[in-house]
Amino acid sequence: MNRLTDRELAEIKRRAERACSGPWSVYKADDICENCEDTLEVVQPEVFLSPIVAKLKTEADAEFIAHAREDIPRLIAEVERLRGAVWYAIHHVSNEIYTEEERVKDVQEALLRCVCDTVKCPECRVDILVNPNGHGRCECGSHVKFI
Repeated sequence: MNRLTDRELAEIKRRAERACSGPWSVYKADDICENCEDTLEVVQPEVFLSPIVAKLKTEADAEFIAHAREDIPRLIAEVERLRGAVWYAIHHVSNEIYTEEERVKDVQEALLRCVCDTVKCPECRVDILVNPNGHGRCECGSHVKFI
């Protein structure tokens, strides 16, 4: 698979923004009416007389499409966040005069920001990185568990 270009990402984002608002849900057509086909319908449940977004035969496909309405925008935001962190790491670190040790520390910090969340330390209110397991330690010595 080829790398996702900025143009392709922008096109995906445009398609997601133009799609019907979410969330979407899956309904069995025969649960709603006796004469309906044996299909699954992806619909906007909050809309009166919900418009049908898609009709499908398999539950896995219906669930995938229904969740795509919320999953795709989240994935786009994550790709944009990670690209920003990598861009920062490359440009910030390469444009500064550092000792090798400082450069390595800054690159590690930028890469950690790609995979870690940031929360405020409860003691000193500084931003600290919380690892994917939900734990972090501040320079003031406080331990944070983020759920």
